[in-house]
Amino acid sequence: MKGLFLIFIIFFSLTRAQTKLITVSDGSFMKISGNTSFFIDNLTITPSDSFIISHNLFVDDKSHISKNIWSQCIPKVYTFSQSQNHFKGGLTFHYNQDELEGIVGEDLYIAMRENTHSSWFFNSSSTQDLYSNKINVNYSDDLILGQITLAYHESPLVFPNPFLNVLKIKFNAPTYKRLYDLNGVFYFQTEEDTLNLTEFSSGTYFLEIIKVKTGERWYHKIVKY
Repeated sequence: MKGLFLIFIIFFSLTRAQTKLITVSDGSFMKISGNTSFFIDNLTITPSDSFIISHNLFVDDKSHISKNIWSQCIPKVYTFSQSQNHFKGGLTFHYNQDELEGIVGEDLYIAMRENTHSSWFFNSSSTQDLYSNKINVNYSDDLILGQITLAYHESPLVFPNPFLNVLKIKFNAPTYKRLYDLNGVFYFQTEEDTLNLTEFSSGTYFLEIIKVKTGERWYHKIVKY
């Protein structure tokens, strides 16, 4: 593949919990040129700029290691033994239906963290392709790649935040939304999932989200440009 330079040793050996996918020995490196797609198992990495992976063991962990953070995740977690800096570009995660274990594909997001000790995060702009069983997300800012999986978030997604005029809320059940200012002054309540706040002044607000059926509540600090 043009522009792709590989200086590494590849092993495909099974262990009880992990599959070794790539070993980059100490002192060696793998360079993926910008806008070149590199396929590793069911993960596609497409950096927008040249991306170098060095001194690493890249594995597929078949355990649910992130269930303490997310309500559900598929039993496939890609892990770099040494976190890799300065990644920008696209990640595409392909999955099989039997890996979902009852999770609805449209509710899945690519979840990432920098290393096994940091917090998981996700990008709410992940694009689900249910026909092809894949999820894609693009990152325009530098990332540190440590662990990557697919997960279902147990609380409402509020995005973008900060926002300019329109705020969106995504959840798998009907909710009430209540908006307050920092002093607790109540503005309105709605069941709509898209809030047009064009006429509101720039600043910080509190959004209360209430699950209609159970009354469960979440609170988000939101910032309007």
